[in-house]
Amino acid sequence: MTRENELQAAITCKCLECSCGMRGEVRDCKLKSCALWPYRPYQRAKVVSAARETPRGRQMDVFEVLEAIG
Repeated sequence: MTRENELQAAITCKCLECSCGMRGEVRDCKLKSCALWPYRPYQRAKVVSAARETPRGRQMDVFEVLEAIG
């Protein structure tokens, strides 16, 4: 398993914990102030790409998000 896969698995676990294990709640999460919101699992691809945009228009990667919250 690559480091990026491990990080995505950790994000998935945290999101499921926050939503009491309900995948639909993770997908429909409204908590946009959460640093993990753009990276949450079970969402449509177009939402992911739009949400990951930085103010300068550059897309953040998982490592940058984890560094920002960590």
